[in-house]
Amino acid sequence: MIDGFNGYDQVSHYTIKEIEDALIGTKTWLGWRTKMSLLYNDSKENLNALFNYWN
Repeated sequence: MIDGFNGYDQVSHYTIKEIEDALIGTKTWLGWRTKMSLLYNDSKENLNALFNYWN
């Protein structure tokens, strides 16, 4: 999500702070994905694909 390379996941523009902020208050993998989608809606399909790949 922060590597700068658009490989399989097509998700590379998030900062560490954005990722950390999305983790606050989440308890599950699905919860984290949902919060990332709500906060940073610009890549929802790619973000869902990434989380599904690693699930």
